Amino acid sequence: MKIICQNCNKTYNIDNNKVPLKTKVIKCKECQSPITVQGKNNSNNFFKKDYSSPNLITDRNSNIEKIEKERTKQCSFCGERILFFAKKCKYCSSNLDKSNNNITQSTVDYEVYLLAIPVIATILIWFWASELNLLQLLVNIMELLMLFTVLGTALIAAKEVNNSGIKPDRKKGIYSATTWFFLITFLWVVCYPIYLYKRKYYGLDNKFFVGIIISIIFLVSWGVMNSTIENKKTEIINQLNFFK
Repeated sequence: MKIICQNCNKTYNIDNNKVPLKTKVIKCKECQSPITVQGKNNSNNFFKKDYSSPNLITDRNSNIEKIEKERTKQCSFCGERILFFAKKCKYCSSNLDKSNNNITQSTVDYEVYLLAIPVIATILIWFWASELNLLQLLVNIMELLMLFTVLGTALIAAKEVNNSGIKPDRKKGIYSATTWFFLITFLWVVCYPIYLYKRKYYGLDNKFFVGIIISIIFLVSWGVMNSTIENKKTEIINQLNFFK
């Protein structure tokens, strides 16, 4: 009979004649971790396997994971697994009482607007700004589109955070609604996708990768079109100066 220490993977061979009748706990000689030796009379089918089988470790680990999942639950704020009866998450320190759970369930999810604003701005860049004449371009349409995108996403993010009811914790990157508004406003390139990741701490879905793709497409589109418009302006101004 073979037994394996789950902590250090030390393998012990026990003579079948020396297997105890009842379950016994021994200590690993390497790491002093407890090892359960199942007795011959144990009726639990979980351990009634051929201990010489190469699939033993896989079978045991899969069953252990199943038991662990039954004893734990997923934190509704950060997504980490915690004890089933825990009232406070040890990862994000969120209160898991019924009152706070009701707040989380009633939180309005604005992810559609958060993701749609840069997409709409990108569409306007290619199908509207590119068709404007010189007089219209003098109004700095590109700057207005950038302002619309930055302030729009910042306001929606602040609204989500404000509705979540989660207390700020700077050590874990859980900021207040006001802080997120200014972070996204002044550091949109970095803080917009970061907020989409941090949404999981406010009981909302993590949209980090989608946000990265959308923000890259928007920034590239804005940069290309803005450069094209500026070159067009310069070209026309040079032509006017030539005729003077």
